[in-house]
Amino acid sequence: MKGVRRLEVGELYFDVSLLLWCGALVYFTAHGLCSAYVPMLMVAFPLATKLLLAREFKLRGASVKYSVLYQLGLALPYVHFMSLIWLVFEIFTPTLGRINTCPPDVVLATIVTFTTFFFSSFFLHFIYLARSTKWLLAGLGTVFTVFLLLVSCGMFFPYTADPSGPRPKRISIQHTTRIFHGLDGQVESRDSGLWINSCDYTGMQHITPIIPEINDTIKTNCQEDRHFCGYPWFGSDKNNWYLPAPEVFPKSPVEFQLLSKEETKWGTVRFTFEVKGEMSLSSSNPLCVYILSSYLL
Repeated sequence: MKGVRRLEVGELYFDVSLLLWCGALVYFTAHGLCSAYVPMLMVAFPLATKLLLAREFKLRGASVKYSVLYQLGLALPYVHFMSLIWLVFEIFTPTLGRINTCPPDVVLATIVTFTTFFFSSFFLHFIYLARSTKWLLAGLGTVFTVFLLLVSCGMFFPYTADPSGPRPKRISIQHTTRIFHGLDGQVESRDSGLWINSCDYTGMQHITPIIPEINDTIKTNCQEDRHFCGYPWFGSDKNNWYLPAPEVFPKSPVEFQLLSKEETKWGTVRFTFEVKGEMSLSSSNPLCVYILSSYLL
């Protein structure tokens, strides 16, 4: 009776996993998501494999042949799913260090947790079909213990608290002069300072003890009436530090002059302006649409 009970529980876990993937398939399909093919693979292949091996399982139970064929049936969707998860890690792992709005460890831990949950969904069926899980648990426990000891002793730990060997900080500092022009070409405001961007989650925490002037008191607030909060970089609207400094006097200053302003019959406004100097030009506004009709170098 005990063996029969374990077979029933194994079948129950398979059905529950299949039901969850069916729910994901229905949800993705109902919302018109192209990713619906992923749960479709996780439903079609395990179900087809289970139906084709039903006779083998009924006659011989969880034999070696059944186990091998069952895993072969799951090979295609699982390999494809692993490639997608690998792609997710390739995208998130390099960029999380540059996202300073949420702890990177929490995001990676969440991805790893869901990945483990997805991969173990149809393999829980095997746990209840095995005669004994002692060797499996012993192997997993050994691997966990060994890596825990290696990380704890510092061999695999990626961080250090040694003040003599700090990790490099990804910080950019630009001495800049900002000049804001209105639609009539007149200068609305101007200022100069050290514009500091941090690409790390810790911000200026490790810089302030070395340079006290750079601290969170000079952290800027977003100017909602200006595109990118008044800064030229895309995505620079968060975690900016601006330390007032003397005006910049470049060797070849940029000369900007509005030559004409013309309203067209289509309700648009055509600006003709002249810019001289070494520079890169970007033009954008969240409230309007700009089209660069022509330019001359």
